[in-house]
Amino acid sequence: TAIEEFANKAKGARPLAELFRKLSEPPYGIRLGVIPLLLVQYLLDNEETVSLYQDGSFIPEITPELLDILVRRPERFALKKFVVSGLEAQYFEELVKAYGGTGSKRNSLRAVIKPLIRFSRQLPRYTLQTRQISDKAQRLRAALANAKEPDALIFQEIPAALGVDLSDKQNDTQAVRTLTKALTKSLHELQNAYLTLLEDCRSSLVDGLRIPKTTELRQYLG
Repeated sequence: TAIEEFANKAKGARPLAELFRKLSEPPYGIRLGVIPLLLVQYLLDNEETVSLYQDGSFIPEITPELLDILVRRPERFALKKFVVSGLEAQYFEELVKAYGGTGSKRNSLRAVIKPLIRFSRQLPRYTLQTRQISDKAQRLRAALANAKEPDALIFQEIPAALGVDLSDKQNDTQAVRTLTKALTKSLHELQNAYLTLLEDCRSSLVDGLRIPKTTELRQYLG
């Protein structure tokens, strides 16, 4: 189809205004109000490899409000297709296992990226600012916070933050294991940073009061 042909050439973000113009002219002659519906159906059928962008930002979910803007202002949107192979494909497979959830769409980029972004946005303020974590965890935190393009985040920014360059390797599956292990470790470090702070505060208070470390502080202070 014309939409599929357009997407296959969208190795970078490709403006949808071009597609709308093509579909509205002969030999297609499709009404402008119908084109977004056809596009959304294509996106839903191909969400494993195709992403939608609005004003340069990735759209994780298509809503009725978004569809309305797409009808009126297609020039604000772009489409991008990504294809992976080699070690990147192995790496993505490991991410799907860890974060893709369940269901028929678990292999999609959207299914992998959403829990990672949600995790980042739910971190406590302390965790978002502290330097009392490893350099890798700090770089990963920054990559998640500043992510704009999901494929760039997954295949470039996260590996760079963790010090692994998959594009430089040929058949080094150890690089995939190193990367996924480093990602798991850094996410765990971010998840536990605030709890570690609380435990350190408790230990300092116990030491200062010179009470047994096994003592419940609430019981002691009460």
